[in-house]
Amino acid sequence: MFGPISRLIFPHTVITMKNHAVRLLIILATALCLISPLHAQQVQTVNSFDLNRYLGTWHEIARFPAWYQRGCSNSKAVYGRIDNKTISVTNSCDRNGKRESADGNAIVKGTGKLGVKFSPLQPFRADYWVLWIDDAYQTVAVGEPGKKYGWILSRNKSRSRASVSGALNALQENGYDTNKLIWN
Repeated sequence: MFGPISRLIFPHTVITMKNHAVRLLIILATALCLISPLHAQQVQTVNSFDLNRYLGTWHEIARFPAWYQRGCSNSKAVYGRIDNKTISVTNSCDRNGKRESADGNAIVKGTGKLGVKFSPLQPFRADYWVLWIDDAYQTVAVGEPGKKYGWILSRNKSRSRASVSGALNALQENGYDTNKLIWN
């Protein structure tokens, strides 16, 4: 049944049903690996981004679960200018009755795309992408291409869910399951 086709694909091999099934699975797996990225929804960043307006303090309103934020509350990030392409980053939160912080830096990688590093031992910069920001630079949705991590941040500690609807919409449009958000 598959004789002529299999001889074209594997001309120097005697094809048994078992060999044919294995080769067919390899071909299908390879095809799926090549095709699946084409169907994956790409994460879109903002069309324009003013780094100077972004600098300052941002309070976490909601986040997707992240191992490094387990037990954290009252989280905030403070961004400052180092030079034209680099900013300082200080993330802090309350955990176990103490204020904890992590200092790092970020480089600009593109419009609304930053690469963040918190340790010289960190082998690469983590993606930090601005997916949406309001015109007044008061509320922002941040994510990354893998859609595993994401945050809704605000200049004010308390925001109603209604006031962050633009951020929620941006996360949903980028394929995030906003039902998994942890609200502060």
